[in-house]
Amino acid sequence: MKKLIKIISLILSLCVFSTLFACMGPGGDVGSAGGGAGNGDGEHTTHTYVIVKYDNEFHWKECSCGEQDDFKLHDIIGDSCECGFSFSQTPDEDDKDDGGSSSGGGGSGDSDGPSAPPVQGDGTVSFGLDFSLEKNGTEYSVAEGSCNDRNVIIPATYNGLPVTRIWGDNFNTTTMVSITIPETVVEIGNSPFPIAKNLVNIEVAENNPMFKSVDGVLYSKDGKTLIKYGAGKDASNLEIPKEVTTIGSYAFCRSKSLRSIEIPNGVEKIDSFAFYMCEFLKSVKMPDTVKELVGGAFSDCVALSEVNLSNGLVELSEKLFNKCESLTKIEIPDSVKYIHGSFRNCTALEEVKLSNNVEWMSGTFFNCKKLKTISLPNTLTNISYETFSGCESLQGITLPDNLMDIGSSAFAGCKSLTKLHFPATLTGIGYNAFDGCTGLTEVTYGGSTGDWGVYIGFFNREFFQNTSITKVICSDGSVNVK
Repeated sequence: MKKLIKIISLILSLCVFSTLFACMGPGGDVGSAGGGAGNGDGEHTTHTYVIVKYDNEFHWKECSCGEQDDFKLHDIIGDSCECGFSFSQTPDEDDKDDGGSSSGGGGSGDSDGPSAPPVQGDGTVSFGLDFSLEKNGTEYSVAEGSCNDRNVIIPATYNGLPVTRIWGDNFNTTTMVSITIPETVVEIGNSPFPIAKNLVNIEVAENNPMFKSVDGVLYSKDGKTLIKYGAGKDASNLEIPKEVTTIGSYAFCRSKSLRSIEIPNGVEKIDSFAFYMCEFLKSVKMPDTVKELVGGAFSDCVALSEVNLSNGLVELSEKLFNKCESLTKIEIPDSVKYIHGSFRNCTALEEVKLSNNVEWMSGTFFNCKKLKTISLPNTLTNISYETFSGCESLQGITLPDNLMDIGSSAFAGCKSLTKLHFPATLTGIGYNAFDGCTGLTEVTYGGSTGDWGVYIGFFNREFFQNTSITKVICSDGSVNVK
C-alpha cells in the first residue's frame, strides 16, 4: 500500500510540473506563452503562422491555436479573433520565415517586428473585398466580393503587392455610396460600377497616374474621358467640362436625377450603354462633333421622347435606343449610311424620317408596333435580318428601286401589309422574310419570270410562310411560290 501511495504522489507531482511548464513562455515566465494573443485573466493563445496572409474572412490564413495541434481558419469577431488574437499583433520576421509564433501578447510586448498590413474592416480597407493575383503573381486585382460597405475603400497594397486593377463591372453593390481609389490602380474595367445605383462620390488619390476625381466624378487623368458620374449623384445642374471628348461606357448608367442632357461641343464619342437605364431622362441634344454612338448608349431610357442626333454620324449602332418606349418620332440625319438594330422595341415609335443616304439596315425597327409608314430612299440596297420584323401596324411601304437583298425575317409579322412590289434589281430574299404577313394579298416583281427563277426562286426558300400568297406576278407572267 505504501508503494502505491508513493507512485500516485509521483504521478501527481509530474502533472503539476507539466502544467506549470506548459504555462511558461520561452523565458521561463508563467503567462508569457510564446507570442500568444492576450485572452484575459492570464490565459493566452499561441499562434504558429504557416501562411502569412490576410483574406476576406480570416486574419492569418492558417495557424495553430492554443492546445489545438491542427491548423485551422479563425473567425473574426469585431476587431479581434474568437481565439483572442488581436489585429494589432503581427509575427516577427523570424516567425514569418520559419513558421514560429507571433510576437508579444496583449499589445504590451516590445517586438521590433513589422507593422501589420491593413486589415479589411478596420476603417482603412473595406471588409469583404475579393482579391486575385494577376500577372504571374506580381500584383492584385480587386472585385466586390461580399463587401456591402457604404463607403468602399480600396487598399493600395495587399499582401505586400500593389492593387492595380478594379473589376468595375463586378462592383454591383447597391449599398455603395462612395468609393476611394488609391494611386496604384491603373485600370477599372470596361463598365465601372453599372449597378451601383446609390453611388454619389468617387475619390482618387492625387498621385494616381491614370485617373482623377473632380467634384466626386471620375475622369481620365487628362480629363478627356468622363468615366463615371455616380447614379445617385444629383445631375439636375449637370455641366460636362469642355475638355471631355468621350463619355465612357456606363458613365451615367441608372442615373436617378438626369432629366435632360445637352452634350457639349467637343464631345466626339458616346460609348456603350453610357446612359443605360436613365429612367427619367426625357431629352437628348448632341452637337455635330459627335462622330460615334456605340451600342446601347441610350438603351432602356423609358421616358426618352426627344432626340436630336448629330450630323456627324455615319453609323447608328445596335440597340442604341432599345426599349425607349416613349419615343414617338425620330429624324435620322443625312450623314448616316448604316443603321443596325438601333430602335428595337421602341413600341411607341410612329414617325421616322430616314437619312437620304442610308445604304444598309439590319434589325433597325424590330417590334416597333406603332410604325405605320416609312419612306425608303433609293440609296438603300440592303434590308437585312429583322429590319421591320414585328411592325404589325406597317401598312404602306415602297421598296427602293436599287434594292438588292431582303434578309431573313425582314418583314416577319407585318400583318397590316397588303401589297408589295419588288424591283428588278432584287437578287435575294432570306428565309421567312414575310412570315406571318397575314394581310398580304398581292406581290409583284419588276423582273421576268426567268430572272426570278435565276436570282430568287432558284433557292426555293419559303418567303411567304403563314400568308395567303401563292404566286408572284412578274413582268412577263407569274411564278408559283408555294
